[in-house]
Amino acid sequence: MNQKKSKIKNLFKKFEKNSEKFLITFEKKGKEITSLFSKKIKASNEESKHIARAYYFIIERQTKDYHLYKKKLDFEKKINEKKYEIEKAYFELHELYTILKDTMQDCSDEISKIEFNTLRLSLLEINKDFEKINNIIITELNSEVNNYIIADNSVKELLSSIVSMLSIQTHIILSGGTFKYGVSDYSKLKKLEPKNLQTGDVILYDEYEAYKKGLITKQIKYFIKSTIMHAAMYYGTEDGRYLTYEASGRNRKVSYIGDLTLDIGTRHLILRSKKKLSADDKKMVKKLLEENINRKFSVAKMYGIALNYTLTRLYKTWFPFLTTGKNIYFGKGIFCSQAIAEIYQSLGINISNNEDYGMVSPIDIFNSFELEIVGYIEDPSIKK
Repeated sequence: MNQKKSKIKNLFKKFEKNSEKFLITFEKKGKEITSLFSKKIKASNEESKHIARAYYFIIERQTKDYHLYKKKLDFEKKINEKKYEIEKAYFELHELYTILKDTMQDCSDEISKIEFNTLRLSLLEINKDFEKINNIIITELNSEVNNYIIADNSVKELLSSIVSMLSIQTHIILSGGTFKYGVSDYSKLKKLEPKNLQTGDVILYDEYEAYKKGLITKQIKYFIKSTIMHAAMYYGTEDGRYLTYEASGRNRKVSYIGDLTLDIGTRHLILRSKKKLSADDKKMVKKLLEENINRKFSVAKMYGIALNYTLTRLYKTWFPFLTTGKNIYFGKGIFCSQAIAEIYQSLGINISNNEDYGMVSPIDIFNSFELEIVGYIEDPSIKK
């Protein structure tokens, strides 16, 4: 990875942390501002009950009127101090975004014209989202009848969208020119056992025996040009059983949780989040996987990915039929890698360069810079 790409990766990680820091500041100071406004309004109502006198500031400086006036000024001063802290955190975040944006645009010669157009459009949307956040700070937090809860929810939604879009573009730039379609040398990887797995681990099936026999998967393998054709997620251990989640059309045509089964001759790559999952994160993973049980499997969406890969290769500078980030097949049906991308996104971790999770293939997961290969499992003693 060259210096420019390394800089983009580091800037994005820093932006993620600063966005969390800004949100904490906005939530904390926003609540304090709302409380101060309430106290100021109460003081104003008390002051209105008293009759203002012409000699107010000369003779009666110690009257209740004066004390209420001074209290209101103190509230206003504290409110402005809180606003300044929010504004400062916002401008620091926006300044970091500007540096990241400029660095991304400098990579225009290293990515395709299609990808650069996607980047340009995404940055325009992000600019608009930043303007919306700035407007919330200026209007909502300056209004004495402010609705903090609505403002807070809006900022959370906008920041989530900004981080997600920047993550997608970061993935695109980092994978440009370095996109890999498989493992070149397994001898360099650590051989693992099922007991080494952790909840949330992704299992990629390389040279998957079961899929070598299927006509559909043979066709998709031809289009995608990869031997990695299936993905599953490790659920956990229960009563001595190693359980995994799969969305598979191979036998059940639904999403399900079942025993870990390993094919002879198939290497099962184990990928783990670089961001260590907490105990709460793992509980969330299990909850989400359980909610996914019996979701319908979609073969059509798999063809959608294959078609997209093919058209992108054919039209490197102009894409006349569809965008690079959308699956042409819609519906509620899912497939293996889409389900995994959705689970990780629910944890706030984007593992792909696609806005539409219906465009995430196992090989996209393999190339994710949010995941790292910790080894592989190849145990012929565990059979289907």
